Amino acid sequence: MRLPRQSHSAPSAHCRAAHRPHWPTFLRTGAEVPGAVFNQATLALEAALAGQGVALACRAFVATDLEAGHLVQVSDATMTKAPSYFLVRKPSSLPLDARDAVCAVWDWCMTRLSFNAD
Repeated sequence: MRLPRQSHSAPSAHCRAAHRPHWPTFLRTGAEVPGAVFNQATLALEAALAGQGVALACRAFVATDLEAGHLVQVSDATMTKAPSYFLVRKPSSLPLDARDAVCAVWDWCMTRLSFNAD
């Protein structure tokens, strides 16, 4: 949990995905958490930096702001979640040589990272 220095009583500004409600898990409650809801972590972090609330964030995203004193960790509690990464691409009308390069990277990722091409 992160809170800007200038605001210690701000409501939560949180990022919530419908399939991954991290706040209730972090707080060990089944209840919804009041406050602004963002569909992107960067928006929740911007709200926390602006003093509009507390954000639940990946340490890698906030390490620089923590070190610079722009954000503070407001609790010793932490939560480790399994990472979820998605390999995505947009169908496009790229020239054949560029399309071949994109497909080569895609194929490499699929092979190297052991993804199913479902």
